[in-house]
Amino acid sequence: MKSDKRKLFQQSIKRLASLQLAIQLLFVISILIAIGTFIEQDQSLSFYKENYPETSPIFGFVSWKFITLLQLNQIYTSYWFIAILALFSATLLSCTFTTQLPSLKKFRLWYFIKDNRKLKSFVSHETFSLKSTNKIVYQLNKNSYHTFRQGKKNYAYSGLLGRFAPIIVHFSIILLLLGSTIGALNGYTAQEIIPRGDIFHIQNLTKSGNFSYVGQNFSWRINDFWITYTKESQTNQFYSDLSLLDKNGNELKRKIIFVNEPFVFKGLTMYQTDWNIIGLKVKLEDSQKIIQIPLKKISKWPKFLVWFNTFQF
Repeated sequence: MKSDKRKLFQQSIKRLASLQLAIQLLFVISILIAIGTFIEQDQSLSFYKENYPETSPIFGFVSWKFITLLQLNQIYTSYWFIAILALFSATLLSCTFTTQLPSLKKFRLWYFIKDNRKLKSFVSHETFSLKSTNKIVYQLNKNSYHTFRQGKKNYAYSGLLGRFAPIIVHFSIILLLLGSTIGALNGYTAQEIIPRGDIFHIQNLTKSGNFSYVGQNFSWRINDFWITYTKESQTNQFYSDLSLLDKNGNELKRKIIFVNEPFVFKGLTMYQTDWNIIGLKVKLEDSQKIIQIPLKKISKWPKFLVWFNTFQF
């Protein structure tokens, strides 16, 4: 029974190590990534109902129900996509341990062939005079071959580093897939619109993994915000002065952030994406009271303003 189970296990590993299976899985993963690029990810249900209605489905069947049913709106965190990545990683591991590592081990062994018939069976072979052995060894060393001598026999090999390359590539891909999967499951993305001088907690999540956790034991404060301009009066840079506070309001870290210079703290990255005038703060004369007046963006001008401008023109 044990031998049968062992044979079955070895056969399964050999099937996993198949190059054809790895190529097929890689093709499927590329197709899924393309679908994830085409279909917007991690949007609200109302967004998909509005953009993918059942009345006019894309290709006759792609509607919001089809997308949500197959989790095409959350491809990178869906269990079936992670299972495909795990299977692809298993094929790479199987290929590494069944093919790459054994071939590397054999390549390091020195095989001194004594039979001339075996020497002639090589695809490329030449016959040299015995008097020129030293010259041959010299030429081999000159052409980056490693040579060894055992009595009257010589052994030479080259390209050992090339044997390591597939192993390094396989483990690099596996680490990349593992890191991206952990990040997708444990990470989250949030967006907050904060006036200058206010303190806030991270609450408005736009994307979150299945195992993500948003810590609330610290808060953030926007100390200041300003814009620098060039000599031609064009925008040069946006700056934000941020402070990280503990639960008691004590400052843990402070940093001025700008483009390509975010605020990083224990795996959490805070960066600015946009700015706008969202309100006015008015301090009354001879009073400590501050009144904040919210502002809204006007998309259409009132009719009397349009008429006035036309008349003035």
